[in-house]
Amino acid sequence: MVKRRLTELIQDEAKKIPTPTQDSVIDVTATAVSNLHKNDDENEEIPKTTAKTTKKETNKTQEDLENQEDKNSLTSTHSNQANLEATIRELRESLGKSQKNEINLQEEINQLKSTLIQQETKSKNLEKELKEAKTAAIHLADANSQLNAEISILKQEKSQFVQKKVEFEQEQEKFALVKQNKAQTSQGAYKPIVVNNYKKSHHALDRRPIEPSPMRESQEEKEDSSPMWLLD
Repeated sequence: MVKRRLTELIQDEAKKIPTPTQDSVIDVTATAVSNLHKNDDENEEIPKTTAKTTKKETNKTQEDLENQEDKNSLTSTHSNQANLEATIRELRESLGKSQKNEINLQEEINQLKSTLIQQETKSKNLEKELKEAKTAAIHLADANSQLNAEISILKQEKSQFVQKKVEFEQEQEKFALVKQNKAQTSQGAYKPIVVNNYKKSHHALDRRPIEPSPMRESQEEKEDSSPMWLLD
């Protein structure tokens, strides 16, 4: 398409060049009649030479244009090829970076998956421990309630035992007073006969009633109160 336009432009320029025929007409009017035939022959040769020259120039111009177009085409091709190669290099570099980023991202994903698995395992273990702790707390609460019930029962038994002990001690005191009163009564009623002139080789027998020993009473009290340490 470009070549065709160039050819048309060259042809238009060739048409604008003045032909030798027009010049010969002017020359004919200026020259003599005797030289007319000579001029006509010359004029016939000039257009042929001019036409040949114009054709050669046209061909040369067309060849130059074609060569220039080829050069431009080659230059453009080289430029395009260089641009293509640069673009390919950039794309390869981008591809390499993308592949590296993809590898790094894959490694991060694997690490995150591993961390997630560990966290899930820890969470499950914590849930298991929490359930066990709740179960243990329930058992401890039951055991504590049972201990509290047993302690309350022991406290009741202790209070009952203390009350019985107090009653027993009061009865012992009453019994001791009764014994003491009986002993005093028996001592007041008994009067031994003193014989001054009669001497015996042995002492007179003491016929007073036997009173309980204080040490024996204290020992009995200790034996009665010995289980009390269990309830304290």
